[in-house]
Amino acid sequence: MSGWTIRKEHGVNFAEAGSGPLFVMCHGGAGSHTHWSRNIDALAEHFTVRALDLPGYGESDPTNKDYTATEYVAAMVPKMDRLTRDFDRFHLMGFSFGGALSAGMAAALGDRVEKLTLIAPGGFGNPVGRTLDMRRLPKGDLNVPEVRETVRHNLLQMMLNDEANIDEATLALQLENSRRTGFNSAKLSLSDLTPGNIQMATADIQLIWGDADRLAHPSPEARAAILQDAKPGIPAHFVPNGGHWVAYECAAAVNALILEFHSS
Repeated sequence: MSGWTIRKEHGVNFAEAGSGPLFVMCHGGAGSHTHWSRNIDALAEHFTVRALDLPGYGESDPTNKDYTATEYVAAMVPKMDRLTRDFDRFHLMGFSFGGALSAGMAAALGDRVEKLTLIAPGGFGNPVGRTLDMRRLPKGDLNVPEVRETVRHNLLQMMLNDEANIDEATLALQLENSRRTGFNSAKLSLSDLTPGNIQMATADIQLIWGDADRLAHPSPEARAAILQDAKPGIPAHFVPNGGHWVAYECAAAVNALILEFHSS
């Protein structure tokens, strides 16, 4: 992280690192640019990386909490256009909520987006039959046992596959991001916008899921098939033993997939 520069433009906070073609990263729900803490440095060896705090998250300006999914995407499109105007074209990547958002922005921005990676994207409609035992986060920090246990429990329900991958830094990152969340990401994650946006996007597209992603209901393969029906031929990768937050849990494997696709 020592090589990252933190900037804020047009109300959007972001971490910047590296040089070369522009690569913009959009985090998941209840997140910030730190969702990419294990990916930024690897990509910055080849690209100018800008990992955003999306509006209403992290240190970015608040957004309208009453926005619908479509309105949130529409409000972000001109911001993304301005944040990337120092480059003719750029590479884009989104995770979960940020994946659904990135698909919408790619559809709107057309040829300005050169390549698009979607990691466990949302936007497939209400996942009827999916069950998650999520717990309400109590007040306090990680010194409060109930807080620590709730963060750990929720990470295993939603984000990570293997409890061995949860260390102190992971707990602290998740708690900090959760406390700073200012928009209900479920509006976009549970919308049905992503297949249509993929169909409209002109960028080359890559799909990545962890094969143990519990949010991808009924399965990661089924969700990939929906997007491949919308745009035949797009590649999908399923990382072994990876949960929803696969770019963090299986960073080396995901970084290799991203670099192979975006550098070709």
